[in-house]
Amino acid sequence: MRFDLGSSREDDPPVSSDVRPRAISGGTLLLEPIELGGRVLASDPDRDRLWIADFAVRDRIATLLFQPGDEPGRLAWGEDTTVYVVLRGGAVAAVDSDLVQIRWRTPICRSPRGVAWDNDASRVLVACQDGVMAALDRDGSVLARVQLEPDLRDVIVTPDGILVTRFRSAVILRLDADLHVTDRITLAERTDGMDAEGQPRAEPATTAWRMRLGPDGQPWLLHQRRTV
Repeated sequence: MRFDLGSSREDDPPVSSDVRPRAISGGTLLLEPIELGGRVLASDPDRDRLWIADFAVRDRIATLLFQPGDEPGRLAWGEDTTVYVVLRGGAVAAVDSDLVQIRWRTPICRSPRGVAWDNDASRVLVACQDGVMAALDRDGSVLARVQLEPDLRDVIVTPDGILVTRFRSAVILRLDADLHVTDRITLAERTDGMDAEGQPRAEPATTAWRMRLGPDGQPWLLHQRRTV
């Protein structure tokens, strides 16, 4: 059986494959810093590749191929033109966005999901679905690997510490520099009505879809409150 994967542009021929398309995963876009040109990077897990596009010319300008089954996902800027890419097949890779080549790739866990660059410590942080939290140096060597709670998703570095989300429980874990949990933040959103004590009723969030560091330096989180 052949599966139709569609086409990347209207004038491109459709792509088909003998392999069933993978589950859709989010968080695949990254905007290059303006001082480097302001290009857009988009990871494509279905085709195991990274697209680089330029708004100025309104076209893609480069494509980087990964190994079959790598499923590139979330992206994070490092130093200069280095981009760190989570490969959902089990590794993390460093990519030179200017030369469009892979500098290194390191197997890290069975299901890496979130990635962030810790500038103060000059290390890459990776959060895994199986609960592994890892740190790598800029050359790809593993500095630390700590087993935390399962279902980790996004990781960001803030002035107040490292924050990691748990996807299906919408809990934020605050970590210290050694990647150990120091606090747990449970999200709740105000709803209409009052509780028995006359306070605004709140319902806990159920799914943490995406956490990013906002322009104000504070974490921004897109979450879901309930499923109907």
